[in-house]
Amino acid sequence: MTYAGTMSETVHGEGTLYQRPRFRFEDGVKIPDGLFWQAARDVPVDLLPEGVERKRITGSGETKREAKRKLDENYQKYLRKISDGEEAKPRRDKNPNDSLTVAEWFEDWFNSYRGHLAPETLTRQKGHVRLHVLPILGDVKFSELRSRDHWEPWFQEISAKKKYKNGVMTDEPLLTEPGLLNIYKTVHAAMEAAKEKLSIEHRFSRRLLLAPVPKEAMSTDEVVSNGKQMKRLFGGLLSVEDPRYDQFFIAFTGLRAAERLGLTLDSLIDLDGSEPRLRISTQQCYTSELGTYIKHETKTKKIRFIPLKGRELESIQRLRKRRLALDETEGFVAEDRFERALFLRPDGRLIRTREETRTWHKLLAEFDIPYFNLHALRSISATWFSEKGVDKETVGALLGHQSVVMTRYYARETEMRTRRALAEIDFFSDSQE
Repeated sequence: MTYAGTMSETVHGEGTLYQRPRFRFEDGVKIPDGLFWQAARDVPVDLLPEGVERKRITGSGETKREAKRKLDENYQKYLRKISDGEEAKPRRDKNPNDSLTVAEWFEDWFNSYRGHLAPETLTRQKGHVRLHVLPILGDVKFSELRSRDHWEPWFQEISAKKKYKNGVMTDEPLLTEPGLLNIYKTVHAAMEAAKEKLSIEHRFSRRLLLAPVPKEAMSTDEVVSNGKQMKRLFGGLLSVEDPRYDQFFIAFTGLRAAERLGLTLDSLIDLDGSEPRLRISTQQCYTSELGTYIKHETKTKKIRFIPLKGRELESIQRLRKRRLALDETEGFVAEDRFERALFLRPDGRLIRTREETRTWHKLLAEFDIPYFNLHALRSISATWFSEKGVDKETVGALLGHQSVVMTRYYARETEMRTRRALAEIDFFSDSQE
């Protein structure tokens, strides 16, 4: 059975052949880019398969002739399809937000849902989107987004970008792996918000490779070596009476520096009771407008609790004792906004992250310990937890990770030799070397 039908019979008439605007994105700006022709026609009702009430076929091109020719091709292709007995797929109920473009959503997302971010963070995320997302995907509608057709090629393209020096492209990647991770996290957050707030399917993570993670800051051998140095430092070189002992010792609970220095007296729960723990719900932040302040929200915006026992509990108790002693010191006045902060200087000012970094450098030099970044204590702790049999999900919860991918980055996978070496690193044991 065959069907006849030509373009000339139905294309003429209002609304069946018309021009539409084309757009392109340059540096995140939507720019008109001329017009194109689009032709359309409805398939006669008597030719439609059972259960299909209407089917509209379109074709587009740079000229009227090209649009008509493309429509004829698409029309005949559809007729051949139903003549071969292929049943039409039932129409799904369309989400009115599916016509929203990626660029339109990002603009709404930044304006309506990101007001809680620090200005510098918001500016950085807008830059990620303007430079690396909108030029590639800005004019794509949510209804058309596909992992295979859009997200995977997009990620491959931004990963392949190269730096230019003196106008000449080099072999050096434009984006570092931490940079790629930040872009990935920004886009993922935006797409998840679209799914939650607008019920839009974005298909961002269905086929996309795992989020990139930074290259290891330390090799496994370095983790072991630095862990042993820390055992020496906290096992006898540094006295527990030295305030620096407790300031850095609690880093082995897996806290980020901003979280540690953002602790308040209200973060210390039941220290003298049966269930002592830390409530991690604040962090130290800095903006050019506000300066240094304590933000009542963590990096992941989730509250977590860290149980305390043994030496880490004793360390937190000493920190609390020293902090309360400051309040009794003659002439001591804490800044109003930091009056509940745990880490205060004798002059009442908050100990800031940069100041702590300088203290860490001096501490390592004082005891002739090879330098390594203070943040590496999180990796040492995570590896120690993992090697002691704590599962990755629990380690991630302690460290405040949103993804187990990052937990794998911090908690190294090691062989038996390394397991034996790491077993010697027991920060919370009463035994000493």
